[in-house]
Amino acid sequence: MFQLRAFQKQAIEALEDPIHLIVQAPTGSGKSFIFQESTRRFGFRTILFSPLIALSRQQGERARALGIPTWVQAGGQSDPPPKKATDPVGLWILSPEILNLPRNSKMIRAINQWQPDLLVMDECHCLWEWGESFRPAFQKIPKLLFETHIPRSVWLTATLSPTAHKHLKDQLPR
Repeated sequence: MFQLRAFQKQAIEALEDPIHLIVQAPTGSGKSFIFQESTRRFGFRTILFSPLIALSRQQGERARALGIPTWVQAGGQSDPPPKKATDPVGLWILSPEILNLPRNSKMIRAINQWQPDLLVMDECHCLWEWGESFRPAFQKIPKLLFETHIPRSVWLTATLSPTAHKHLKDQLPR
């Protein structure tokens, strides 16, 4: 039988309320389970930004195996976007570059129409460790919380310097 680790239990319980969390835990410790279980348990519409194509596909396969409706639009995979009226719960996996589209683009409108309950950024250390010029779209992810009024978020990483942690925390809604 699967037993939650203390950090998973604390994060899942915290996400029941509107909150913005930074979760730092070792690689392979089960950080993804936090958003998977929160999506299932609370019936969330969850947007996941993942920086790696293979990781996006793997997360999509795992979520589907858990019975979570999942849409992937990253790395050449392009499921049709969910619609609020017919797809109220599930996991929508996106490449950060979606945010480079104009604010009135079909994709940005679809995000707004779906009204996500939870935003997840996996491997959030990428926002700092690889530099702002590596993938500028990463810098737009915290702003999406304000633009779309997503009430909760979780930022997952195995490594995040204290300076980067403070910088991220300062960018999140209070």
